[in-house]
Amino acid sequence: MRFDSVRAHPFGPFEDATLAPAPGMTVIYGPNEAGKSSWHAALYAALCGMRRGKGAVRSDDRNFEDRHRPWDDAGGGWTVTAVVALADGRRIELRQDLASRNCSATDADLAGADYANEIVHDGSPDGSRFLGLNRNTFLGVACVRQADVLGVLDDPEALQEDLQRAAATAGADSTAARALELLEECFRERVGSPRATTKPLPVARRRLDEAREALDAARRQHDDYAERHARLERHVQEAALCEQRVSALRALIADVAAEDAKRRAERAADLQSRFPGGAPRPTMEDDRLLNQVADALAGWRALPGATPPAGKTVEELEREAAEVAGRTRTEAASTSAAREPGASATAFLALGVVGMVLGIVLLLAELPLPGIATLAGGAGLVWWGLAKRRAELAVPDTAAMNTVIEGRLRLIRNQQEQRLAADRRYAAAMERHSRAAEALGAAALAAGVAAPDPEGQADGLVEWRRRRQERVAEQDRLGAQWDELQQVLAGREVGDLRGHAERLRDEANGLSATVDADVMAEVRRESPGADQLGRFEEDARAARAASDGFRGEMRQREADLPSVVGAEEDLEAAERDLAHLQQLGKTLKTTVDFLERAEERVHRDIAPVLKKTVLEWLPRVTGGRYDDCKVDPESLQVDVRGGGSRWRDASYLSRGTAEQVYLLLRLALARHLTAPGESCPMILDDVVAACDAGRKVAVLETLRAISRETQVVLFTHEDDVLTWAKEHLAEPEDRVVMLPPPLSKPAGEQPV
Repeated sequence: MRFDSVRAHPFGPFEDATLAPAPGMTVIYGPNEAGKSSWHAALYAALCGMRRGKGAVRSDDRNFEDRHRPWDDAGGGWTVTAVVALADGRRIELRQDLASRNCSATDADLAGADYANEIVHDGSPDGSRFLGLNRNTFLGVACVRQADVLGVLDDPEALQEDLQRAAATAGADSTAARALELLEECFRERVGSPRATTKPLPVARRRLDEAREALDAARRQHDDYAERHARLERHVQEAALCEQRVSALRALIADVAAEDAKRRAERAADLQSRFPGGAPRPTMEDDRLLNQVADALAGWRALPGATPPAGKTVEELEREAAEVAGRTRTEAASTSAAREPGASATAFLALGVVGMVLGIVLLLAELPLPGIATLAGGAGLVWWGLAKRRAELAVPDTAAMNTVIEGRLRLIRNQQEQRLAADRRYAAAMERHSRAAEALGAAALAAGVAAPDPEGQADGLVEWRRRRQERVAEQDRLGAQWDELQQVLAGREVGDLRGHAERLRDEANGLSATVDADVMAEVRRESPGADQLGRFEEDARAARAASDGFRGEMRQREADLPSVVGAEEDLEAAERDLAHLQQLGKTLKTTVDFLERAEERVHRDIAPVLKKTVLEWLPRVTGGRYDDCKVDPESLQVDVRGGGSRWRDASYLSRGTAEQVYLLLRLALARHLTAPGESCPMILDDVVAACDAGRKVAVLETLRAISRETQVVLFTHEDDVLTWAKEHLAEPEDRVVMLPPPLSKPAGEQPV
C-alpha cells in the first residue's frame, strides 16, 4: 500500500489543502508551526479514521479531537480524504468524516465499488485493515509520532495476535493468543474464579453450602414443630379474648350512640314544632341608623350643664363705673352740702338695706340675675348713705377718697372681665347644645320618633333602640334554633332520625348479643370511653397478628416441611455439580497450560524473524557499536550487544540509540505483521532528531533502502536532513516537500 494523495478539507490549521507523497521516500520539511504534525495526523486519520463505539469517548480519541479539529471551526465539518494504492492494483479513495465518525471507501477508478463494509473495525471503517492491521496496531507499528519512537513498549499486548498470525505458517486467523482468549473467556463464563460471585463455580459452592444448611434446617424444623403448635394455641385464645373485649366496647359505644341519636331525633322534633311556617324571615335592620342614633344619644348625654352667668352684665358694670366716676367729681364740689345732716342720708341707708334684703330674698328664690342686681343696688345705696353720713360728720380726706374710688373702679373692671369670660363659656356651651339637639332631632326624624323637645327625643330614641335590640335578639335566637335544627337534621327528616336511632339501637342490641356476659360485665366495670377503642383494637390486632403469624408459620411448615431424605438428595446433587465444575476447571487449566507453551513456541518462532530483520540495519545505524540483538515478542523488549559483550536493554541506552533501535524494531514489525503481498507505509515524524550526524545519515540511508519496498514519509525540521534529501532523493520515485512558513496559510496542493 502507498498513499497517492491526502487532502485536508478542513483539518487542524488546513483548509482544502493537499499533500501528494512519492511512491518511495518523501521528506517533508518545514519549520516549527508549519503543520508537520498536523499532516502526520491527517495521513493517519485519512487511512484509519476514528472508532465509533458505545459509551463515553476514550481519552486518546478526545485528545486527538482537541488537537486536530479545524482551527477556524465555523460549522463546516472536519473531513480528510486519502487515495491509497494497493498491491493488487486497486486505488481506494477513503473519505473520513471525523465529526460524525462516518467513512466511505470507494474504488477511485471503478464506479459503484464500495469497500467500507469489508474494513470495519471497532464500529467504523479502518483502511489499515487492507494491510491486515487495525488502527491501533498501525499506530503502534507504522505511524511514529514526534518523540514517540519508544511508544511501541507502552502496549505490547496489542500486537500479540498479529505477531502470532505472522508466525503461523498458514497465515490463518486462529492463533494461540485467540485460543487462549477463548479458553479464558470459557473459564470465566462456565467456571469462574472465587472472586466472581455470580459465576458457576462460586454459585455451585454456595449451593453446596446452602444444601448443607437446608438439611440442618429440615432437622431443626422437625424438632420445634410441636413446641410452636402449643404456642399457637395460647395465642389463639388470647386473640379471641381481645376480640371479645373489642366487641364489648363497641356494643357499649353503640348503646351510647343509640341514646344520642334518640335525643337528637327528639330535639329535632321539638325544634321543628317551633317553625311551622318554615325558616324565620329575617328583618332588615339598618345598622347605619343604629349607629346614628347611638352617636346622637352619646353626644346629647355628654353635654355639660349650661347656666346663664349671674350678676350684672358687662354694660351694667360699665354704666356703674361711669356713675362712680361722675359721683366722685360732684362730691368734691358739694362737700358742704354733704356735711349738712338731714333726712337724705338716712333715706339712702334705709333704701339700701331694703334693697340688699330684697336681693338676698331673690337669690334664695333661685332668681340669680335679679337677686344679684338688687343686692348690688342696695349695697350701692348703703355705701352712698354711709358716705353721705361721713360727709355730714366730717370733711373727708381727698386722698383717701380717691384710693377708695380707684379700688371700687378696679373691682368693677374685674367683674367686667369675669362676666365677659362667663358669657363666652355660656355661648360655647349653647352652641354645643344646639348642635347636639340638631343631631338628636335628625336621628329622631330618621327613626320615626316624635317629641316636642330634645329631652323627649332622647327618651324616645332610647326606647326605640331598646325595642330594636330586642327584635335583633329574638331574630338571633330564632336563627340559632333554626341553624341547630338544620345541623341536627343534616338534610334528613325527623322520621329519618328516628329510624336511624332505632337502627342504632338494634345494632347495639345485636353487638351485645355476640359478647360473652362475663366479658361484657368486666368491660362495663372498667367504664372505658370511646377513645379507648383504638387501644382495644390495637391489642386485638397485635394478638391476632401474633396468632396469624404462628398459624401461617404452622401452615407453611405443614405445607413446605422438607423431608430429611429430600434434603440429603439435594446435598448429593450439589456435591456432584461442584465436582463436575472443578473437573471442567482442571481440564481448561490443562488446555491453557498447553496453549501457553504453544504460544511460547510461537514467540520463539517469531523472535528469530524479528531479530534477523533488525540485524539487517542495526550495525549500520549504530555505527558498528552493536552487532547482535534479541527480541522478546511478548514485551517487545530489545537487548543489544557489540563484540560479544554483555547484553543491554536497548531502552536503557542513550535516548538517540534507544530510538534508533526501536525504529528498526518498528520497521521489522511493519514488514512481518502486514498481510502477505502488501507493504505497510511508514509515517515518521522527526524520528532522527536525537541522532548524531553520522548515525542520522545512516538512519536516512536505511529508510531510503527500505523505501524501495515500502513507502516512507518522513517529516523533519532539520536543515541537514533537508540537505541530505535534496542530494539523494529524486523524482519521480522520491520527493522533497517544502511546507510554507507558519505565517502563511496553506491553500491548494503543496509544491513538490
